Amino acid sequence: MGESRNHPVAGVDLACCEECLAGGVDGVILRICASCGHVGCAEGSPNDHAAEHYAETDHPIATVIGSERMSGWSYPDARPV
Repeated sequence: MGESRNHPVAGVDLACCEECLAGGVDGVILRICASCGHVGCAEGSPNDHAAEHYAETDHPIATVIGSERMSGWSYPDARPV
């Protein structure tokens, strides 16, 4: 597997899901896409924008934001990485 891209992306707000904020809802769990840096809410959130991003882009790996342990999620395999 290649090098992990768990670093922040310039200009990306890691504290919120932009799609949720636009709709007036705060995301609960946030994930950042390892391919492009998109930040979206995840499972347990009202909209699950991180999974929607995967469905639109096929970017397979996202990492939980705000956790002491940076855990990744593989959307194609539906399991942690």
